[in-house]
Amino acid sequence: MRITSFINNSKCIEWDLTMQQGALFDLLNQLHTWAEPVAIDGEIYYWASKQMICNEIPLAYNKVDTVYRALKTLREKGLINYKKHGEKDCISLTAKGKEWNLEINPTLGNKSEQTRIEIRETSEINPTYKNTNINNIKISNIKKINKNNLDLSGFEQQPSKQVWNDFVEHRKNKKAKLTQTALNLLIKQINASLALGYTTDDVLAECMARGWVSIKVEWLQNTESFQRGNQTNSNKSLASSMRDDTSWIHEMDNVL
Repeated sequence: MRITSFINNSKCIEWDLTMQQGALFDLLNQLHTWAEPVAIDGEIYYWASKQMICNEIPLAYNKVDTVYRALKTLREKGLINYKKHGEKDCISLTAKGKEWNLEINPTLGNKSEQTRIEIRETSEINPTYKNTNINNIKISNIKKINKNNLDLSGFEQQPSKQVWNDFVEHRKNKKAKLTQTALNLLIKQINASLALGYTTDDVLAECMARGWVSIKVEWLQNTESFQRGNQTNSNKSLASSMRDDTSWIHEMDNVL
């Protein structure tokens, strides 16, 4: 299940999308980062079943037939291409749909007569502009901590540079090369752990402390030392404690 959704309010108004349809389009906009690619007639689509969509954004959709109608609406609006490939629901964004990601600069001081919606779109600080800045910061942070050209964009919450480098070094010492496939599985489990109240750094720190090279949510739930109660001594996170130990500090050049 997705922890957060980023809805481009400006485009939702322009394309006449509901809040639920906006959440769905945000999910489809991110398919290329994790979904299975499928080549159809020389074009790349991504497999996203209707049930998977219900599982990812249950607050917006909890019935498969409702998802089908929403996908049909997005296709009719010219935002997505939707095809069946065997039993697979395959989706790609159209050129119009990709405008969701474009940075739109607000126009201030427009004195021409406009409708209320037009005034809102041109006079207020554009939400898309803010989202673009956030994405730029996120990408910049990823480049700082990523020495292996791995795609870290799937993290709902980015790890700190020090903890991430320590974890990569930990896997290196365990002779467990961090491939993109292994990373994708790791990210999926860490993102699921966030819903339980843990941070990305906490989970990585627990892996290192226990000699694990990966993680499953069930392991955390079964680990007594990782329980978060109301005890006074549990206020400080595991990651913070480990960063206080200088034995975890490694030089950037030694990281894979």
